[in-house]
Amino acid sequence: MTSKVTHRIRLPAALSNVRCSTSNENIPCHTTDQFSDSGESSAKQLRASQELLAVLERIREAIIELEGRRQASLNELQQLAIELAVAATAKLTGHVIEANQHDMIGLIDSLTADLIPSQPAVLYLHPQDMELVRELTSEDENRLPDSIQLRPNSQFARGSCRLDESTGQIRISEISHRLAEIRTEWLEDLKHAQTERRNAERNAHPLQRFPDRRGTA
Repeated sequence: MTSKVTHRIRLPAALSNVRCSTSNENIPCHTTDQFSDSGESSAKQLRASQELLAVLERIREAIIELEGRRQASLNELQQLAIELAVAATAKLTGHVIEANQHDMIGLIDSLTADLIPSQPAVLYLHPQDMELVRELTSEDENRLPDSIQLRPNSQFARGSCRLDESTGQIRISEISHRLAEIRTEWLEDLKHAQTERRNAERNAHPLQRFPDRRGTA
C-alpha cells in the first residue's frame, strides 16, 4: 500500500502577492501594491486640481475687488471733473455778466416767446440789467413790445429776471437755476456713459467663476 505524499512549495516573499490568470498567458500580472500606488496617484492629482481651482478662484475675487476699486476711483474723478467744470462755468458766466456781454435780449425773448403781443406783462430784473436792456432795445429792430414794462428789482441777481403776466402766471429765469440744470444734465450724461462703459467691459472681459469640482469628483 502506497501512501500519497503532499509537498508544499513555499513561494518567495516577493511573489506572494502576485495574482495571475492561468486562462490566458498573454494577460499581464499585477501586484496589489501597483493598484494601491495608482489610487494614491489619482487622489494626489485630485487634491492638486482642487488646490489649483481654489487659487484661481482667489485670484478671480482679487481681480474683481481691484476692478471695483478702479471703477470707484474713476467715478470719483469724473464726478470731480464735472464739479470743477460747473464751477468754471459759473466763474466764466460771472465775468461775462460783469462785462455786460450776457444775452439778456435772448433771455427775455425766451420768456415772452408765446405771449400775445397785446397781453400786458411786467418784467422785473436787476437795475444794471434793465439799463443794459434799454440800451440794447433802443433801436427799432430790438424793441420790446409796448405791452411789456421793465421794472428794476435789486433782489434779482444779474442775468436773472421774472415775468409777471396779467393772467397771474409768473415766469422766472435765474442764473443759479440754469447752472444747476447744466450740472444735472452733465451728471446724467456721465451716469449714462458709465453704464455703457461697464456693460462694454463686462462683455469684452467676462470674469467667470471657476467650477467647484469637489462635489463631482
